[in-house]
Amino acid sequence: MNIQKLRLNLPSQMLLVLLGLLIFSVSVVSAAELTFDPKAPSVVVGGKISLSVSGTSGAVTWFAGKGEISGTGTKVTYWAPDQVGTDAVTVLDDADNIGVLKILILPEDAGAFSQENANWEVFTNRSWVRAIVVSEDEKTLWVGTRGGLEQRDMATGELVRLFTNLDGLPSNEIRTLYGDSSGGLWIGIGGLVYRSASGDW
Repeated sequence: MNIQKLRLNLPSQMLLVLLGLLIFSVSVVSAAELTFDPKAPSVVVGGKISLSVSGTSGAVTWFAGKGEISGTGTKVTYWAPDQVGTDAVTVLDDADNIGVLKILILPEDAGAFSQENANWEVFTNRSWVRAIVVSEDEKTLWVGTRGGLEQRDMATGELVRLFTNLDGLPSNEIRTLYGDSSGGLWIGIGGLVYRSASGDW
């Protein structure tokens, strides 16, 4: 009788094992790929940043290694620790989908510079004078340098304006200058640029 029970139970045990393997393989195949926004976040020490995740199923739980998470759901706020380095934030949903996001923790002064709305200033070496020409009306002294074109007041020698590649010159390295009778200026830079008396390039 014991042998008979064993024979009856053996197929049902194998069926349970096979069923378990099938459920496991289906859950692995249907695992969602979680996507974070931003994809490569950075924040200054002690600062905060908004994080969101998509591709989740059901409720979402957030874990931070060093920092702190406030909020729930697919969009939360991450508060950075007081140490420079990296942190890992993990997301787990109801379907056991897991995503890990690396966050770069920057020093406090790293946040002082932002490329957005920045005013750029060009620093050039104008100590090498390559060409000098006086305008036809003898009011302007044009000085061609390796760092741009200087427009100087002929009477005082004071700098009126500096022209660089931000102002229409293809290159800051001036090689030759020639003023024509119409008040225009021919500028040799390895090629040839013309500036009219009205200031058009």
